[in-house]
Amino acid sequence: MKIFLLLALFISSISCLANTLVVSDIDDTIKISNVKGPGKLSNAFRTNVIFKGMAKLYKEISSNTNTTFAYVSNAPRGIMTGAHQRILDNGKFPQSGSEYLILRKKRDIIFGSNIPHKIKAIRNLVKTIQPTNLILIGDNGESDIEYYNQIEKEYSNKINIYQFIRVAYYKKAKLKLHQTQFGFVSPIKIALVLNENNLLNNEQTKKFSQMIMSEVVNEVEDNQSNTPKYFPQWIKCNSFKWNINDSLIKSNLLVQFLNKIENRCNINI
Repeated sequence: MKIFLLLALFISSISCLANTLVVSDIDDTIKISNVKGPGKLSNAFRTNVIFKGMAKLYKEISSNTNTTFAYVSNAPRGIMTGAHQRILDNGKFPQSGSEYLILRKKRDIIFGSNIPHKIKAIRNLVKTIQPTNLILIGDNGESDIEYYNQIEKEYSNKINIYQFIRVAYYKKAKLKLHQTQFGFVSPIKIALVLNENNLLNNEQTKKFSQMIMSEVVNEVEDNQSNTPKYFPQWIKCNSFKWNINDSLIKSNLLVQFLNKIENRCNINI
């Protein structure tokens, strides 16, 4: 009996040490911004246009692990701090404190910096939090692909790193994904990858995926630019690949969901 109690305490102590740091971009990752489009200035200060399902995913991650959330954006501090904070509040995204909303300093914008803002911010976060797992979530509109790849090169021998890139652009995409990066168009793929790596359990992954699949299948595409959506009209996801083991969520609903993605992204799955 004593051996079992000691084993339970040992497992519990390991679990407590297994800190997870989630670093999320904001524009075009959780907020519908269309930074490559003509309306990017008018979209900048909108505080209710979020990608549906992302806040729910982040809550699932936070419920299962000792998790810190940091929102790291290249948007200018001061000018955009209030708007970005309202996006997080209005969207009910989990937050770990105001110091974890990290925007670009004015002097770095004016004078430039030898080290990109996001790389510098993530290095500081890793040094402070010392996570066991690092989840990086961004998009293919700007430089998240390269920044996150650089972080993996620096820390992959010390930390479990998972990189997710929203496929929001096709011809306007700045870079192609690296081999260790997962492209996504809905949070289901992120949930399945995290489940495979024991960061989400089977039950919550199934329940979450069923909810998201149903919402995606029933979403009606329109040209309204001021409402939360999974697929705003401007999204060009032609380079998206499903390439994930989906046996856990096999169902007729999954077939409908994948058909919707095939039609919306003009791809074959």
